Amino acid sequence: MAIDNILIDGYVEGANAGAMDFMLFSNPSSDVVYIQLNPVPVGELKFRLLDRVGGLLEEETLDDYKVSLRNYSAGMYVLQLFKDGKPVNTRKIQKTTR
Repeated sequence: MAIDNILIDGYVEGANAGAMDFMLFSNPSSDVVYIQLNPVPVGELKFRLLDRVGGLLEEETLDDYKVSLRNYSAGMYVLQLFKDGKPVNTRKIQKTTR
């Protein structure tokens, strides 16, 4: 096996510049998940809630830093955050039964 003509020329500047750390409380949850952001962003925040195979369940503006899981069955979900229309980070959420 031979590898030829490989050129690595720097990096993508600012590739992780939009990343924002966030924590979910309580996770797992049977009802509501609260979002703690660090740093607290300026601008419009939205979230997407996806099922375990990537299907879109909900897409809303994140006004009160919480996401309700009341209408969903127990299982694994993915929460994606967006700031000004650009993805910033993703976390898994475990919905439990009461």
